[in-house]
Amino acid sequence: MLQNEVNFTGSSLPGFTTQVIPQIINPGVGMVLFQHPVMGPNGEAVGNPTLLKQGMITFYDFYKQATGKEPTGTKYQALFLMNDISTKMQRGVFLPHGSPMAAALELRKAFMAVAKDKDFVEDFRRITGDEPEMVPAEEVERIFERIRNIDPEVKRVLRESVGEQ
Repeated sequence: MLQNEVNFTGSSLPGFTTQVIPQIINPGVGMVLFQHPVMGPNGEAVGNPTLLKQGMITFYDFYKQATGKEPTGTKYQALFLMNDISTKMQRGVFLPHGSPMAAALELRKAFMAVAKDKDFVEDFRRITGDEPEMVPAEEVERIFERIRNIDPEVKRVLRESVGEQ
């Protein structure tokens, strides 16, 4: 963007807070249009609380303001699904099929414990400017279940979006 090669981009939250805000937003080179929400526990779109406090609305609200109606349809469902997957599964830790369940359970426990480690949390905040978000195994399983049961029309939209027929 700074080299005038793109005029629209997206970023993960750590990259956004450490690179985009100081280099693009604060100097006025670019502006935030919206943030992509993730699926909350009740199935509704939920924006990042830190970004909402800074006035960065969700795509859902942006679309509603721009068109006067709520986003719906298979294209929106596909976008929402892909954003939810990429946001929640971006930094996952996965084991090969057939790994011992005892080992998986210990790794899950250790993974979630990292979010309570004072030194880790301080380092994470210092580096990214945000709180660590650890996605529990149960949430990952819900995402896999959504993928397994994807609506055929949403699957078609996703395939077409990457040029596959």
